[in-house]
Amino acid sequence: MSKLRIVMTLLVRDEVDVIEAMLDCHFALGVDFVIATDNRSVDGTTAVLERYQRQGRLHLIHELDDDYQQGRWVTRMARMAAVDHDADWVINADADEFWWPRAGDLRSTLAAVPATVTAVAARRYNFVPRPDDGQPFHQRMRWRRTDSLTHDGAAMGVKVCHRAHPRVEVAVGNHSASGLPGARIDDGGIDVLHFPLRSYAQYEGKIRLGAAALERNTEFGPEIGHHWRRSATLHRDGALAGAWSAWVYDDDRVRAAVEAGELVEDLRVSRVAAAAPDRAPGPPAPQPPEAAPAVGRVAVMSEPEPAAVHSIGDGVSYADGAEDEVLAVLRAADDVSSGSAELARHMVDWPTRYHFSYQRANLLRPLDIRPGMRVLDVGAGSGALSRYLGEQGADVVAVEGNPARAAAIAVRCADLPNVEVVAGALDDFDRPGTFDLVLLVGVLEYAGADIGGAGGAPAMLRRARSQLRPGGAVVVAIENQLGLKYLLGGREDHVGRPWVGIEGYAGRPGVRTWSRRALGALLAAEGLDRQHWLAPFPDYKLPSVVVDQRLYGQPDAADLLDQIVLQPVVCLDQPPVRLADAAGAHRVFADAGLAADVANSFLVVASPTGDPPHQVVRDDALAWLFGGYRLPPWRRSRLLTVDRELVVLDDGERRRRGWLTQEPGRRRPFYRGRTFGEQALAAVRRHDEQGLRHVLVRWRDELDRRAVDVEPPDGDVPPFLLADSKRGLPDGHLDVSLSNFVESDGQVVLIDDEWRTGHPVDLRVAEFRALWVLAREVVTLGIEHPWGDWATVDDIVARLADLAGVDVDPDVVAGWREAEVELQLLVSGEPRERLLDGWLSGALRSVDLRPDRQEADELRWLRGEAVPRLSAALAERDAEVDTLRRERAALAGERDEYRGQRDHYEGVIAAQRDELERLRRPRGFVGQLVRRQPAVRRVAGRVRRGLRR
Repeated sequence: MSKLRIVMTLLVRDEVDVIEAMLDCHFALGVDFVIATDNRSVDGTTAVLERYQRQGRLHLIHELDDDYQQGRWVTRMARMAAVDHDADWVINADADEFWWPRAGDLRSTLAAVPATVTAVAARRYNFVPRPDDGQPFHQRMRWRRTDSLTHDGAAMGVKVCHRAHPRVEVAVGNHSASGLPGARIDDGGIDVLHFPLRSYAQYEGKIRLGAAALERNTEFGPEIGHHWRRSATLHRDGALAGAWSAWVYDDDRVRAAVEAGELVEDLRVSRVAAAAPDRAPGPPAPQPPEAAPAVGRVAVMSEPEPAAVHSIGDGVSYADGAEDEVLAVLRAADDVSSGSAELARHMVDWPTRYHFSYQRANLLRPLDIRPGMRVLDVGAGSGALSRYLGEQGADVVAVEGNPARAAAIAVRCADLPNVEVVAGALDDFDRPGTFDLVLLVGVLEYAGADIGGAGGAPAMLRRARSQLRPGGAVVVAIENQLGLKYLLGGREDHVGRPWVGIEGYAGRPGVRTWSRRALGALLAAEGLDRQHWLAPFPDYKLPSVVVDQRLYGQPDAADLLDQIVLQPVVCLDQPPVRLADAAGAHRVFADAGLAADVANSFLVVASPTGDPPHQVVRDDALAWLFGGYRLPPWRRSRLLTVDRELVVLDDGERRRRGWLTQEPGRRRPFYRGRTFGEQALAAVRRHDEQGLRHVLVRWRDELDRRAVDVEPPDGDVPPFLLADSKRGLPDGHLDVSLSNFVESDGQVVLIDDEWRTGHPVDLRVAEFRALWVLAREVVTLGIEHPWGDWATVDDIVARLADLAGVDVDPDVVAGWREAEVELQLLVSGEPRERLLDGWLSGALRSVDLRPDRQEADELRWLRGEAVPRLSAALAERDAEVDTLRRERAALAGERDEYRGQRDHYEGVIAAQRDELERLRRPRGFVGQLVRRQPAVRRVAGRVRRGLRR
């Protein structure tokens, strides 16, 4: 298959402060060529564009008209991209827009778009204006709005890119494209990062010139360019400067907006624009304090490497673009520990989440890491795992091929003298027979690619094994080639396209993963045939559950997996698209005995058979449970043992913060059986509303059995209790979700009562909260439910409440929502606005996460309703046209008849005029007399005038 070719069109006027960074970023993100139209620039923009044109990366058009014909000019470029430049996809951009894929690059993102889709919409997110301190815009403007609104609160329309087509028509503003044969999707995994207000001088000039050009356009109505017209009015009234001051965010306003969830720090443009690996020749752009020139795509630090870093060989060129940002954050942080909440506050995208999330260390918690153990961490990244290993007392050597990442490890582990940092590749590292463990976490898959040395996986494993001392083990963490996420259509993590691994990685050797059987054989072939397998969920990067191989051999393995792996597929590094019900599919594979083979990731502890191995994994473990994201006071790790006990691996002490208390305890039994939640979801999948009603009624009966009378509270009403509360649940019943009740040995057991509030919980609030949780699961798991993919969470809650016999009181819902915000703020630190837009939003629908269903529903609607309706309307219009045509023919006949009559009467009139003139003219002798004698002429004239009267 030939490489996907992306051509960008660009219409610019006086954008010299942004144009170079914009081009550099898009070339780095996968744009192959740019067609630019320069509309009368005078600030140096033209010279920048001409420089890129000399390099052969840009075609420049000079447009001298000054009447805002944007749609016509962009359409011209878009058609040129298709006809003259062999484009597959065309991105129609403005100079202040950065088209940023949420995962991978633009090429991989657009390659994954279904063939039936010819246009992809992208939402815009505005970066807020900052005081102008002379720095480049991308260094000052690092905070963007979390909503898709303008600076004055107006909703922004989406922007559209499209497959190349010679007859495409691009609308004004690039908000839509017509003349394309296929469908459009509203979320193709691309966001537009928008920098419209970079300085007052830039904005004032833009409004002055743009609004004047718009006024000269006689084709557009007032609705076109309305935001420019509004700003132009402010400019005419002398109020633009005052408005600008109100729009600017100083440091205090930024901090307040971040705390309120209105802004988020987003450094994607800043770090790529600063490094600019593909910058065109010319004056270098100003660099941020900790950024430096780049060699290839590997950032080189401007200051000397820390003394703790020992360099060997040439290293490797792998980087994800976040290196400068990660190093800057680590240098400024007070807490760089593996569980740091301070670092977690800097997670703004997938790369920063991967570097800063405390959940990274969950991967290694199942391993027995002891003080004095020697560990080699190969491809250590920015040191998240090296830091954890060092905190456990192990002597760690962190080998990292990227110098910038090696510097980050040195900063992260500066207070750990037991961590040594080496900048280089495994091929150049040689301390044979030294280590108890050699970690290859997210490394083996690159062994056959250029960035991994291209030596191949067998050579890397051989090299790793040679570093082991007797009893040591190689620990491999890697994605499964046949993982459930990939089987259900998720994009392959390394190349960004679906089903690449399923098809066997066609093409020349490069990055790849293996199936469980193939990976086991690969390890065994290099002498690592003693293997202990674990499965991290949702994957090895940020695991919340790690399943031991022993669990898969249990007779009730399917029920156990249902109970502990609630979401087997979570795609944090790509758009949240559900092509199937992942939990339902996981159950099917588990019932077939294939769950171990379709785990998304593997964690394998492999050692040579001949050596007595160190005990690395507990021999009584079935699974480790870590839960979702929580602030440090509430985190806990639990072990499920073969004796079916849940053992808390942390201190297990009572923890309190504000009105909330956590009592995890030390040990508690793990009850066999299916939860009410599993039973309810099974009924939903069968579209069995009667069966669902039966489960919900039994659950509600259990709550009624546990309910107690409560006194209305005096004074302030505590969370989860209402002013008019009369019936409640005892303390410890904060979370009575259906998944927390298990039917075991003939009794119903509440399996999670760790949360305490110090007071009862209103029964109505607890019921509604549980139904909300169930409705969210139905939608977010992608379940094919009986209420249709267009039903919202609110709709499903209402249906569940009806089946359960629960009356939904709006006051109860409002009370629960406020209490839930307080709870989540305490436990996760999630801002209120983000909660209301996310977890507490009832507008989410299954179709929002399943674009294939949305397209199918739209197609069914078109075929079943819209097309017949349009056909009837067209037939009616055709009949009207026929009637009008007949009327026109009749009128034409009448017109011809009247024209004939007119000609006849005009001839009669002309003849009568001639006759009258003849009668009036004197003849013979009388005529000569009249002509010769003036007196007679006067008399004759009076006679003629008299006759005329």
